[in-house]
Amino acid sequence: MPLSATLSNNSARGYGGLRTFSGAKATGGTIVISGTYVYHTFTSSGTFTPTSSLSADVLVIAGGAGGGSQYGGGGGAGGLSYQLSKSLTANTNYTVEIGGGGAGAYNLSGRGNSGGNSSFGSIISDGGGGGGGWGAHSSLRNGNSGGSGGGGGGIEGGSGGSFTQGNTDGATGYGFSGSASPYGHAKGGGGGGAGEPGNTDGDKQGGDGLDFSVWASATATGADNGYYAGGGGGAGGSSVGGLGGGGAGTNSPGNATSGTINTGGGGGGHYDTGGSGGSGGSGIVMVRYPLSSVTAKATGGTIVYDGTYFYHTFKSSGTFAPTQSLTADCLVVAGGGGGGSGTGTGGGGAGGMIEYTSQSLTSTNYTITIGGGGTGGGGPAYAGATNGINSSFGGLTAATGGGYGGYQGGSGGASGGSGGGGAYAGTSAGTGTPGQGNNGGAGQDCGSNTYGGGGGGGKGAVGGGVVCGTRAGHGGIGATSIISGGSATGAGHLSGGNYYFAGGGGGAAVLTGTPGTGGLGGGGNGGGGSPPTTGTANTGGGGGGANQNHSVGSMNGGSGIIIIRYAV
Repeated sequence: MPLSATLSNNSARGYGGLRTFSGAKATGGTIVISGTYVYHTFTSSGTFTPTSSLSADVLVIAGGAGGGSQYGGGGGAGGLSYQLSKSLTANTNYTVEIGGGGAGAYNLSGRGNSGGNSSFGSIISDGGGGGGGWGAHSSLRNGNSGGSGGGGGGIEGGSGGSFTQGNTDGATGYGFSGSASPYGHAKGGGGGGAGEPGNTDGDKQGGDGLDFSVWASATATGADNGYYAGGGGGAGGSSVGGLGGGGAGTNSPGNATSGTINTGGGGGGHYDTGGSGGSGGSGIVMVRYPLSSVTAKATGGTIVYDGTYFYHTFKSSGTFAPTQSLTADCLVVAGGGGGGSGTGTGGGGAGGMIEYTSQSLTSTNYTITIGGGGTGGGGPAYAGATNGINSSFGGLTAATGGGYGGYQGGSGGASGGSGGGGAYAGTSAGTGTPGQGNNGGAGQDCGSNTYGGGGGGGKGAVGGGVVCGTRAGHGGIGATSIISGGSATGAGHLSGGNYYFAGGGGGAAVLTGTPGTGGLGGGGNGGGGSPPTTGTANTGGGGGGANQNHSVGSMNGGSGIIIIRYAV
């Protein structure tokens, strides 16, 4: 996910002047800055790619094993591998695999399943060994070998599994054996942990894992105050899982406790019929390296660094001033048009949206103009709405303000960046500017008080037309832009994990009919039984059309925005 990089004073964003940022030097995983380190956390498989050569600490934990059934032993913890100051090469893809937790044995089925391996490049951690159980075969009483071994199970005294975790590719491996179950007793042995064997701290106790509390605090992972890879507790009595996400065994029929996800903890052992051993916790891989400082190459706007790009976001007019020559991409969105007023009026068209790529800029001042949203029509006189205002960056072609929505007793939808929707009485919809937006949708008189207005056009689609007997026209959908930075800047209308701009306003319905909804990208909803809504500020969304005597300003278009990005 994108990093909202910190400033040198640990603020999340800079404003105006030249700023120095501390940021990531790699991609992959969930990126967090804490203290003097950048952490990359992988809870599912992926790729870690340094953008420059670096020295990093690497922690690799495999999936924990499931606990055994019927006086079952605890599952062994996933193996843990740790390397300080590992040299990683720029622009090299390091494959990351995350091992899943092994399933616990069900009812009388015996031994739990082993966990899956985790890896970072050639560093490999072995999955934990399954806990033994009574089962139909004597061999199932013994705990399986694994990163840490599973505890033995069954009344006949199953042996604990041995640990297999060794050193790989410069990383030190950690794992311990599981404990045997005592002969003639209805209880299982504890699974081994990364820090000690099973039963070290008492009968049926899972072995403790290792303390990485600084990592856990920074990444909001781990268990038991920052431990990882604890063994599962054996069945019977007061069973306890090992520190680091180990699950507890049961002392009565029912399911044992599973290991904590993304800790590599082993699952607890199942006591008797009517349940299963706990599943092991899935693994995790984390990489951390020291912060380095980078400085923005320009001033102006709100400045954000995501580890690859600087973003300057302008929500009001200002000046963008590079301190050196640079190549930049730019997103320019104009203000959205106002919605019409009266009965069955059109939604406002979205502001024009233009993406400029690879623009050569010099160390001079570039004027930034952010267009305001158009005013919505309204009042007893059905006053006309206005177009949105243009937005511009230096001498580049300006994005054109969105067209206003058609209104009762007046003109049709106006042309603009995207065109406004037409009113019910057959007035025409406005046209969009090529390359910036789309046409508005037509209004329609369907008879029997079912008429409605068309939706305003959006960057991604034309405004919707009226569906007689059903609803007024929806606003045209807007569009996303990679230039915006997504979650790094937080600009735009968030929907389904994407950030949209320049959505058209919805058309109004007559009386209490169903109005059109605004398009993704900040388009306002049309009016029906309730007033319309305005376009969202700094998206260029069109205002919703009004259906009767709504006050002036209730369906204004949203203001525009400009975002400039360049690589470090």
